[in-house]
Amino acid sequence: MGARAGSEDEDIARFTAIRLVITLYPGDHGFNPPPGWWQTPLGQVMVRRVGHPAAEALSYAVAGAMLGITRQGVHDLVTRGKLDRHESGGVTTASVQRRITSSDARETRPRTTRRG
Repeated sequence: MGARAGSEDEDIARFTAIRLVITLYPGDHGFNPPPGWWQTPLGQVMVRRVGHPAAEALSYAVAGAMLGITRQGVHDLVTRGKLDRHESGGVTTASVQRRITSSDARETRPRTTRRG
């Protein structure tokens, strides 16, 4: 049985991911990993559990790195209403996280076969 959103297990996973990032990337300046980091196992856990731990808004380049697509791909998703624009520019971290977690759900759904 998987952890439900808002459950104690989900909260523990979020806090653990944040503590790992804080421990691995200490410093006084904001958390700003290179774009490829988001496709690492830790980066993917972070994006699924937390989003970006230090930003409410993301540039198209960072959102693309998190999603594994180009900036143009992000622009297309914004244009189609699949990602939310942030009032200060770029896209919202929450919409990128929703996009990733909803695609995870689509990938794990059982496929049905039609017999006919």
